[in-house]
Amino acid sequence: RLCCSIAVNWELLKSNPCHDVILPSNKKKEIQILSPEDFAVFCSHLDEIPLDQRVCFELALFGSLRRGEIMGILEDRIGNEFVKDTKTSSGERLCILPAPVIRDVKALRKHHIEQKLKLGPLWTNSDYLIKEQNGEAFHPGECARRLRRYMERIGLEPITFHALRHTYASICISIGADPATVSKRMGHANVSTTLGIYTHLFEKKEEEDKLASALGDMLTKSVEK
Repeated sequence: RLCCSIAVNWELLKSNPCHDVILPSNKKKEIQILSPEDFAVFCSHLDEIPLDQRVCFELALFGSLRRGEIMGILEDRIGNEFVKDTKTSSGERLCILPAPVIRDVKALRKHHIEQKLKLGPLWTNSDYLIKEQNGEAFHPGECARRLRRYMERIGLEPITFHALRHTYASICISIGADPATVSKRMGHANVSTTLGIYTHLFEKKEEEDKLASALGDMLTKSVEK
């Protein structure tokens, strides 16, 4: 708009074509995360769904992995902890998985062996960890579709698949992880990216810590009296 106004002043344009343009709102969209209550409900029903689907959700929620990263995991490359390429210039990051997730991954690999023996020539031997029931690679689009159906079935408001990853970050922040640690676990290129996404969560945690500290001081003083 300013450039066009200068062009009008210089008589290069008769009028400013941007004069009546309304700029879009620069308001940042709030990220989706599972509330503590929804998180509990979400996890309590995971044992009711197929193993491939369960592990897919768990790797995002407890391993901070993106959908593409999950779909790219080779079955013979995952253990208690594994190195995963990130999409940024930060290179590789070490993903450490909780024991229950490792248990499900091991059960999933055993399930695949059983399915292969059961289906015989009908089994498609995909190299990837997350598969369909016939051994074909899980289509990335199915992650969001099956997550939506799962959440509707257990009575929760559907969220995006990436919101599982955001929930992981929110849990880290809520237990006191600093921005550098969260950034490393999320596989961000730098801490500024992490702060740009989760600033409000860090600020909320800081406010809650201050409030808890103030209440603790008040209690201490009252007891001393």
